[in-house]
Amino acid sequence: MPALAEFSRSDVVSGLLYLVIFPSWLSYLLWNKGIQAIGATRGEIFSHIIPLSGGLFSVLFLSVPLHSFHLVSALLIVCGIALCSGKKAARTEKVAAS
Repeated sequence: MPALAEFSRSDVVSGLLYLVIFPSWLSYLLWNKGIQAIGATRGEIFSHIIPLSGGLFSVLFLSVPLHSFHLVSALLIVCGIALCSGKKAARTEKVAAS
């Protein structure tokens, strides 16, 4: 099986181990620790930043050209985060007034 022979090379095995340990396992571990520290409600807002950071890193490190739809998307994400944050404050004030 020639396809399986590729996985026996040391550079492929070390690359797979890196992918398993750092981006996969370590990121989930740190995400769960962060959610435990600040709570699920506040931590959920950070999940909206993932596509924004992915787009930013692709422009910075992969030389992807910046287009107007990137800026529109970033604006929509930031507005969504602001709306999520603002609704909680308004709802809390409304409940406190009742």
